[in-house]
Amino acid sequence: MSKDELKNILGVSTFHTNSFTEIENNHWKLDVDYIFPYGQNESTNQESVLVKPFRSLLTEGKLIGKLKYIFYQEGKVFFTLGTLVKSKKYLLFFPGLVTTKLTKSPADGELNDILHIDHFSLEPNLRKWHITMKEKRTEGKRVKSKNTKRLSDTLFLWFVLGVKSTDKLEKTPKKQNIVIQSPNFSDLKRRHKEMINSRKNSIFHITKFDHNLKENYYLNYEFFVSKEKLVDYPIIETIYTAKHLSSNKELPHVEKSRSHILSINDFSGSLYVRITKNPGILEEDAVIIPGIDYT
Repeated sequence: MSKDELKNILGVSTFHTNSFTEIENNHWKLDVDYIFPYGQNESTNQESVLVKPFRSLLTEGKLIGKLKYIFYQEGKVFFTLGTLVKSKKYLLFFPGLVTTKLTKSPADGELNDILHIDHFSLEPNLRKWHITMKEKRTEGKRVKSKNTKRLSDTLFLWFVLGVKSTDKLEKTPKKQNIVIQSPNFSDLKRRHKEMINSRKNSIFHITKFDHNLKENYYLNYEFFVSKEKLVDYPIIETIYTAKHLSSNKELPHVEKSRSHILSINDFSGSLYVRITKNPGILEEDAVIIPGIDYT
């Protein structure tokens, strides 16, 4: 656990397990409430980014790996920036965007098909990654693989996420309901245990950036990944911004930034997230730029 993570502990999230229910013909269901001490209201949305990482476990009973939520705090309100999962092969990131529709891709240009982002998958060498679409499960649709940008022998720019405003991110609930179903009771208990183990000893990181601009601005999140466990913040002088690349305009002056080092269970490296509030207005609700596109 990094010092940065220790500074940002606000409370302990917990699972509240409700009663097991037999639906029919020995088919069982279990409702689990995930409690977040800093959230607001209740959510039953099973497509939430808080639930999506459990999908393969909930629907197919497959192991999911180790999970870590990333939150973003603006004032006294918390949003879910995304979920990291260290699977057996990949490092996965599920973005916490309210709108997941992908309208164009740097590699593919304008897209004729309607595609919705499910998650990103980074390969073990940290050089290649791809976007898995929600439609892949039903229609086999996908976009081309991307590359990261090598900054040093051990540090890479994975991607940049530009968000128009905080209302384009999922607001973190106080209680998130998760429904588990299984064809038999013993397997239901196994899935429930695996869900608990997936977040065991995880620190759910709260990112924030209190600096506010007087003019219009958008949120800019740079996701770097390191082969090594980071102790100190790496020195990266260039600010990689979503609007600069999409508009081909001169890089705006960014006065301040806030950086966070995130450790992930079962991952030998680290994730490094840098946040800025950049002057300008994004045309889209969110922009995702692969690291390699910054030359």
